[in-house]
Amino acid sequence: MGEKIRGKLKSIYGGRAAAGRDRLPLSVLKGMTPEQHCQQEIKKSSGKGYFKKQSPGEDVCMLPGGYFSGGNLEGVFSYYYDTYEKIELSSETTATLPKNRTRTTIGVGEEVTIYSNTPVKWQVNTSLINSSVPQGLSNRFTFTALDKAGSVTITAKHDYDEESITFSIIEPKEVKFKLAKKVHIKDVMGTGFTADMFILPNTVNFSAIQFRELESYARGSGILSDATGQPHGDYKDGGSKWLECFYSNGKPNYLNGTDLAYGGRNDYPVPLPLPESGNVTFFIYYEWKLGKHGRPKKNKFRRYSNHPHSNERLYYNKKK
Repeated sequence: MGEKIRGKLKSIYGGRAAAGRDRLPLSVLKGMTPEQHCQQEIKKSSGKGYFKKQSPGEDVCMLPGGYFSGGNLEGVFSYYYDTYEKIELSSETTATLPKNRTRTTIGVGEEVTIYSNTPVKWQVNTSLINSSVPQGLSNRFTFTALDKAGSVTITAKHDYDEESITFSIIEPKEVKFKLAKKVHIKDVMGTGFTADMFILPNTVNFSAIQFRELESYARGSGILSDATGQPHGDYKDGGSKWLECFYSNGKPNYLNGTDLAYGGRNDYPVPLPLPESGNVTFFIYYEWKLGKHGRPKKNKFRRYSNHPHSNERLYYNKKK
């Protein structure tokens, strides 16, 4: 059981009769608070006595007792109150990974359920989540984050208490590439690698979203200057196929596909030693969306370039 909080005064018992105390009408207070009423009774008893908050549900006015108490102080008046549970909120993500399911920082598309220890009325006023506010009092509230970052506060109320919980919704920040296999063709001026792709940060779950790479065009210099304008993927609709995102142990926010990062050319013999260095750079954008029918949102996540140098080695960098 949670902590109790005090509601309205519901009854008063008082008297020094040996057979017990009588239930008194609330009007006996005559507009006073229970503590003011007790202080009035203390004055009638030559200043002896005190007011005691016994519990959330009871106050006691300690006064000299009757004949059988020998004049010792005893609880002559008791003031009883309705009591209610103090609202305590907890939350849990529907996704079981990451393991911290009580986190309040969540990714776009994540679903969360908030639990209350006592029935409450839920209040939320934001366009950042999709939810159906329960009618009347309820012990739970479930929502799904939409595709925009921001802060969301959900408030739970009953007649005597109010509590809130705030969530931070974050969007994908960047793409992480993990080397899977190096790629090089003998006697061809080119190099690269295949990589597994992960969406960061991995402290939230992005499994509700899809990603794809957008077309980009080369910027060449030096020995590779004629590569300028060449498409990176030669995509028919301006981007790669959509990739789904999965979160599992060992592969957090993993995109279901590998990326080939390769640069070079094989349409003429490699002149050795290289007469000059060269550079080809691609500024590559990604876009993501919630589900199959979501609105695509564009992000500049990374760029990569390849650099042939006069020492006959070809370097290829793929980075944010």
